[in-house]
Amino acid sequence: MTRTQILELIPHAGAMCLLDAVLVWDASHIQCRSRSHRDARHPLRRDNRIAPVHLIEYGAQAVAVHGALSAHDRDDSALENGLLAAVRDVTFGTVDNLADIQAPLDIRADCELASASGLIYRFTVAAEQIRLASGRLTIVGR
Repeated sequence: MTRTQILELIPHAGAMCLLDAVLVWDASHIQCRSRSHRDARHPLRRDNRIAPVHLIEYGAQAVAVHGALSAHDRDDSALENGLLAAVRDVTFGTVDNLADIQAPLDIRADCELASASGLIYRFTVAAEQIRLASGRLTIVGR
């Protein structure tokens, strides 16, 4: 799946859509890739720096894409406009500036719980198989 197709699924527009591709997905997980951290016009870049905390946004966008694909697959729009309600158990690697990473970012999100009222995902962001961040995201319906 291309960036153009991703833009059709999530509310993030223009440069704020941080994902470039969906590599694979099924009912329980999604794997995405991004090179947006290399872009000098990255919307979260400040003073030529992108803080590791922004890796949470990469995870959240992978979750948004998976949620949209899964809802479409189930013909269910109950959480179509879900909101990020909680971020838990986040750990970061040793990189302090994402703009310094040359390799693409690989983002994986695994659905741990899906119900009519919300979703819980575990996410991991890595570059060249080195874990940069991981955590758990909770999404609730509006």
